[in-house]
Amino acid sequence: MLRTVTTWTSPGGAPYYTTLYFNGLVGAAAAAHSATTAFMASMDDYIDNQFTWTVTTEVHEVDPATGLTVAVALVPTTTGTGAVAGVQTSSATQWLIQWRTGTYINGREVRGRTFLPGWIGNNLADGKMAAASIALVNAKLVAYLAGPGALAQVWSPTNGVAVNVVGATVWAEMAVLRSRRD
Repeated sequence: MLRTVTTWTSPGGAPYYTTLYFNGLVGAAAAAHSATTAFMASMDDYIDNQFTWTVTTEVHEVDPATGLTVAVALVPTTTGTGAVAGVQTSSATQWLIQWRTGTYINGREVRGRTFLPGWIGNNLADGKMAAASIALVNAKLVAYLAGPGALAQVWSPTNGVAVNVVGATVWAEMAVLRSRRD
C-alpha cells in the first residue's frame, strides 16, 4: 500500500498531520500524491484561510503486514490554503471523515477515520455540523471516491491488511483527536 502525509500549519497551533493510504506500488506514487492533493483541495471551501496544507514530497510504499516502509518515491510537493475567512472552531475540534470498506474481519468492519482541522463556525448549527455543510461535504466525498480517490484504502494494523474504501461520510458532530499519550 502507499502512504501520503499532509502537514497542516496555522497561527493558532499546529502542525497537524493527515495520513492517507492507497492501493498501489511505487509506480503509482504520483497518482496517490495527486489523489491526496485533490482531496485536500476539495475541502478548501470549508477551511479557515489561515490554515495551509502541504502534501509532503515522500510517498511511502508500506508493507501492510508490518507497517514498515519498504520503498520511498519522491514527487513534487503540493500546497493549498483554506478559502474561508471566518471564526475558526476550537483548535481541539475537527471534522471527522469516516471511511467504510464493507470488508469484515472477525465480525467487524474494517473502517478508517481522517480528522481535518481548520473548520469555521459558519459550518455549525446548534453546536453540530450544519445539515447543508454535511450534504456538500458528503457529495464531495462521493465525487472523490469515484475519481482520484478510487484507490483509497484503510489500513488495519491489528489485522495486517489494507482494504479498499467503498464509501465515506462526514460525522455530524465535532470530533476531538487525541494521541494515546494524552
